[in-house]
Amino acid sequence: MPDLSGVPAVRPPLPGFQPHVGPRQMPYRLIDTVERSLTGVTGYGYGTSPIGHGREVLADADEMDARSTEFDLSLVTVPESFVFPDVAVGERWIRVDLSNQQVIAYEGIEPVRAFVVSTGLPSYPTVTGEFRIRMKVSEQIMSGDGYYLPGVKWVQYFYEDYGFHGTYWHEDFGVPKSHGCVNMTNADAKWLFDWAGPVWDQETVWFRPTAENPGTLVLVHE
Repeated sequence: MPDLSGVPAVRPPLPGFQPHVGPRQMPYRLIDTVERSLTGVTGYGYGTSPIGHGREVLADADEMDARSTEFDLSLVTVPESFVFPDVAVGERWIRVDLSNQQVIAYEGIEPVRAFVVSTGLPSYPTVTGEFRIRMKVSEQIMSGDGYYLPGVKWVQYFYEDYGFHGTYWHEDFGVPKSHGCVNMTNADAKWLFDWAGPVWDQETVWFRPTAENPGTLVLVHE
């Protein structure tokens, strides 16, 4: 498997949105492209594998599909200054802990599963704040100027082009690696995709929440 440690993990921000610190690259409306794919064709965005490496890396993806970084809930910590969101009893929500590179799934105030992840590099920090899942894509191509990544799975956008997604091009979880997204193993991303709202119909490649099928709350903090 090629060493892609020096290759950015996801695409830079979309045009008109500049939360990242650092140079911008070629703008591309990833979400617009997906929304125009009425026949179920996957969308395009920014990838992390040099041309010629994408298929080679993808060949190892099946072996990584079952891998997980889940850890014992007894090891979950909460900063003293942390304020829990105003959620209903048993309501599902997701906490992204940037300092510890962790994603914790909650029901009410009780954590139910926790994973080690990779978030944005210092020059491309993951956005912080309170959001909701705004779009899900079961699988898509991510490509850009000199990069091509087929088969990126279980994508959940929570703010502009920031989101959770499966990752097969690195296994270096626990340290920042991305251009702002939350990198997870495919198995962990799949679990979160199925657990969080909006509930997937098992057929649609991309879909948005509705009043009857809302997106799960996401809280990202340092």
